[in-house]
Amino acid sequence: MTKILIDTYYVSEPFPELHALKDQLLDLIAESDSTTMEMPPQYKQHSAPQNILSKSPINKLDWDKSTDFKNRPWVNLIYELLYQKLNSMVQQQLGLNNLKFKNIWFQQYTQNNFHNWHIHDQNFTGAYYIELADEETNKTEVMSGEKILVPNVKEGDICFFPAFAIHRCPPIESTNRKTIISYNFDIMGMTEDQFQIMETYER
Repeated sequence: MTKILIDTYYVSEPFPELHALKDQLLDLIAESDSTTMEMPPQYKQHSAPQNILSKSPINKLDWDKSTDFKNRPWVNLIYELLYQKLNSMVQQQLGLNNLKFKNIWFQQYTQNNFHNWHIHDQNFTGAYYIELADEETNKTEVMSGEKILVPNVKEGDICFFPAFAIHRCPPIESTNRKTIISYNFDIMGMTEDQFQIMETYER
C-alpha cells in the first residue's frame, strides 16, 4: 500500500462586514425554527463503534433545513455576503473558483454542549463564529495527519477547510453561549491565474 502526504489548507480571516450584523443575525436565529439534537443524522453510522455514536448535545440548530436557501430570514440576511466572502477567499488563497453551497445552518452551544469528532461531505466545510463562549478553549479542533490543530480564530472570524478533515467542537465549559454559522460547499473550477501557475511546474 502507498500512502503519500498531500498538503492542504485551513484558511481563516476576519469578517467585519458580517460581524456588524451580529445582533440582527442573533435575533433572527432566536426567532427561527430549530431542533435540539444529540447527534445530527448525517454523522450517524450504524456500523461505527459505540464511542463514535456517543451523544453530541447541541442546544439549538437548524441542520434539517440546511438546503433551504430561500425561506429562512437569517439566511436571506447574510447569503450574498457569505457567498462573496468565501468565494473571494477560495480564489485568493487556493486559486480556485465557482463556489456552490450545498448546506448552510446554525448551531448554538450552551454549557456542557459539544460536537464529537466527525467529518462532512462536499469539498469544503467551515464556520463563521458569531459568538465564542471562551476564545481560548472553544475553537474548532482539526486533525492534520496525526496532530490536532487549534487554529487561532476569534469571534467574528470566518474559516474553511477540507470537509474530510476530522474535526470537533470541544465541550463548552463556560456559562457563555457559542453560536456558529456552518456550511458545506463544492468548488467547481480553477482561476486562469492558477492555471498559468500550474503550467510552469516541472513534472
